[in-house]
Amino acid sequence: MDVCFISLANDDKKTKSRRIAYVKNLMRENAGHDIYLLPEMWNTGFFSVNMYEENAEGADGETFTAMSEAAAELGAYVFGGSIIE
Repeated sequence: MDVCFISLANDDKKTKSRRIAYVKNLMRENAGHDIYLLPEMWNTGFFSVNMYEENAEGADGETFTAMSEAAAELGAYVFGGSIIE
């Protein structure tokens, strides 16, 4: 089993959509692993407390959809860390 851990700078200035696109690109650039591990709250930024309500999403939201697509595309599992619901 081959695992890829993706570590990100804690930059709360990027939008959720930009973070998601960036991570999907990193996963594509590092294709070939069985599992991709992402840190907690990678899609919104940990310290952006004032944006939590705005960035919350359900299981059919932008983050879950993007990670499902990436998993299918790469033939791998994606552990997305914590996501604000």
